[in-house]
Amino acid sequence: MQIVTARATLSADGGTVTHSKGAWSESYPVAKLAAHLEFYRAMRDRLAPHDRSGKATGPGPYASSYADDVLALERVEKMARVLGAI
Repeated sequence: MQIVTARATLSADGGTVTHSKGAWSESYPVAKLAAHLEFYRAMRDRLAPHDRSGKATGPGPYASSYADDVLALERVEKMARVLGAI
């Protein structure tokens, strides 16, 4: 089984994010990065166990599939903030 790691990059002008994993990739305006991060965090945390207050107490069954996407997009978000792109 081959492990496929997600990658995300910010264009030189800071205007475009490219997110890829294996043979799949997509590019979108940096203004849509927050929505993509929200989606991938929701996928990562889907069906995770929660305590009574609603706080996740452990990883869900999909965490291993989406955790690297979240990390890659969070790195790009940090870079975009430093560059003033968002």
